[in-house]
Amino acid sequence: KKEISRYEQTGKYRTAEKHQFILNKLEHYLKTKKNRTDINFNELTVPFLTEYEAYLKNDLGNHQNTYYTDFKNIRTIYRNAIYQQVVEQHTYPFFQVKLHQIPSVKEKLSPDEIVTIQKLKLKEGTAIWHARNYFLFSYYCAGMRWGDVCTLKWSNITDEQRLRYRMGKNHKLVDMELPEQALAILQYYKTPDARDSDFIFPLLKKKKDYSNPKVLKKSISSKNTVIDREMKNIAGLAHIRINLTFHISRHSFAFHLYLKTKDVNAVQTALRHSSLQETQKYLMELGATELDSELRDFYKQ
Repeated sequence: KKEISRYEQTGKYRTAEKHQFILNKLEHYLKTKKNRTDINFNELTVPFLTEYEAYLKNDLGNHQNTYYTDFKNIRTIYRNAIYQQVVEQHTYPFFQVKLHQIPSVKEKLSPDEIVTIQKLKLKEGTAIWHARNYFLFSYYCAGMRWGDVCTLKWSNITDEQRLRYRMGKNHKLVDMELPEQALAILQYYKTPDARDSDFIFPLLKKKKDYSNPKVLKKSISSKNTVIDREMKNIAGLAHIRINLTFHISRHSFAFHLYLKTKDVNAVQTALRHSSLQETQKYLMELGATELDSELRDFYKQ
């Protein structure tokens, strides 16, 4: 709980929220299965963690990657406790508890499916029309995340028609030339009285105070739910079979950039990943590897 408070005080609200969710599950387990409300670090033994893993799997029906994430974050808290001398290192149970994650698969669209979405006949000004604009704008702007689309202001568009903003997730600077397709979308939203301080897209309210990060995050999350509903409608009209959500714009951009360039470093730079290994894993989960072409060449021999 102290760590969650520290995350909140340092502005790491996503991390705090994630840890709170994990703590809630642990507290519910203690209350319903152990008839208690608290636990000490030195009680997080291998047998206890083994029982808890079985509870997450069998009672809650959590996927292996879900309780992998839970245990990974509990491990981080335990390490912080050792560093802060709250508990001694010899009690650390994760030398023996090995965490295993199942490789996940990220959904993405094909280039043809992006074109199909572009060509859909949608009535201008409708909710589904706006949703398509947001999705395609994200795709054209190197897979811009939903929160950044929501908070984008006209001040983020330079006179040289460049996009310049800091990512909400990690505060990394993005400075890129806007492609013609993105500029065309912006024209729909540019009004004669638009000010630099105005949001570009009609998602967040102009006069509402978003200085409280929790208020901002709640508003962004609420709008995301609405837009994802429209994305499902778009998928139906475009005969797209995957569960289409807004974030798939980022997956699709990364996949298509790699198909075009075969350059992992270019994808890493575009996505602003911290390491090449992160990008390689990301692409692997998208199925973007050289294996298909290598097998094709092999069978031609």
